[in-house]
Amino acid sequence: MEEKIRVNLPKRTHDLLLKDAENFEFFKKDGSLNKNAFINRLILNYHLDYAKKQKEMLGIITSSISKLDDDPFLLEETGYRILNRLNLNQYGTDENSEVHISFRPVRDSSNTIEFIESHELRGSSRSNYYRMLFDSYCSLPQDKRERIIFRDIAEPIEEAIAEDRQIYLLSKNNYLLGRPGLILNPYSLSLTREELYNYLLAEISDVGAVRTTRLCRIRNIRILPEKRVFTDTVKEKLEKMVFNGPQYPYRDEEDEPIRVRFTEEGLRMFKVYYLHRPVPRSIEGNIYTFDCSYMQALTYFSRFGENALILEPNKLSMDMLNYYRCAEEKYEELVQ
Repeated sequence: MEEKIRVNLPKRTHDLLLKDAENFEFFKKDGSLNKNAFINRLILNYHLDYAKKQKEMLGIITSSISKLDDDPFLLEETGYRILNRLNLNQYGTDENSEVHISFRPVRDSSNTIEFIESHELRGSSRSNYYRMLFDSYCSLPQDKRERIIFRDIAEPIEEAIAEDRQIYLLSKNNYLLGRPGLILNPYSLSLTREELYNYLLAEISDVGAVRTTRLCRIRNIRILPEKRVFTDTVKEKLEKMVFNGPQYPYRDEEDEPIRVRFTEEGLRMFKVYYLHRPVPRSIEGNIYTFDCSYMQALTYFSRFGENALILEPNKLSMDMLNYYRCAEEKYEELVQ
């Protein structure tokens, strides 16, 4: 078994790595966080991007100091020493704020780690190299970090979309619609409006229903030779999901616009509550009309209470009424 590698990190980098491991659902069978699997996946999927960034920065440094010495080897080594020092200073060097993280190479990453330690350290210690790599990863927005961790899923999806082809999807939940996998017409890999997570938007080819799946919940993708085809109705639904929020699918019966009447306090809340907020199609005074899915409307407006009243469609008004009624009954039982 490979020896553990210990890396000293700024606390904020350490905490963000653990948060990503949780957000991207790296768990063991007992439900505990699988930090080792996450760190190995990060190194495997990000080390080439990191090396490219380092080469670009090194080029800037060496071109600036090239007139100081004609020895190309000495020039490069000097450049790497400067680059390593710049990287280490980027996030501060307060040892009191540092913690450490340990990981053990696994079979999939062992060759990559061996290559890194044989050819990429270039004047840096092993611990400092991984620290700089983790710092670089953590400087990226969350949605880009998710795409890095699940590169082996995201890139085939984008390839299939670019080539206009169907895909076969296996979910980490094992079964979808009672099947081990689904044949899909992939439409887009879209961000939530908050730019936190990536979702695959697609149509189930033999059902005609739209589907949304978070990138981290896809186990495997296979590109198929068949061409993807969308009806105008399905494309309209998928475009609405891209616009309002890709995490909320549309059901076939959701073809009526949603009209909501706000109080003055409700309008204030609408401006403040950004998470999952749908985009209004039209505004007439304090009445807003939305084209979002019913699930998104229920999820978002359930926080407003009397300050946002769903006027139409009637089914959605009844669903919201039942939501509050059930809550009222539970609270009455609690306080009696």
